Amino acid sequence: SHPLIGADFLAAHGLQVDLRSRSLRDPATSRATIGTIGSRPDDVPVVAPPSDDPCADVLADWPSVQPQPNAAPQPARHSVQHVIVTTGPPQYARARRLAPDKLAAARSEFSLLQEQGIIRPSSSPWASPL
Repeated sequence: SHPLIGADFLAAHGLQVDLRSRSLRDPATSRATIGTIGSRPDDVPVVAPPSDDPCADVLADWPSVQPQPNAAPQPARHSVQHVIVTTGPPQYARARRLAPDKLAAARSEFSLLQEQGIIRPSSSPWASPL
């Protein structure tokens, strides 16, 4: 798993992210730690300190800022519903062929999302061609 540091965590501790030098800085103590910038499957950029770094201990104290692998999203705690009113038929987009490796990755991701209840099969004319 990859640690993910949120803005609330950074603000609470007065930390600054320096993407150019790939580091996490504490301006109060002038300390910095070098991390790695990566990408999670959902394309969220990640900056992770090495496990032997003191910042890794701080992250261990904040497990809620770390993503849970393959975790289903929590239900919303509000009653807001977004509705997009449309008129006329949907625009047509023909399904395109994918390279075999991309097709396998897409099928795997769709299966995972369907198992988690995030998506469901649809025969709607508004369905995605993928």
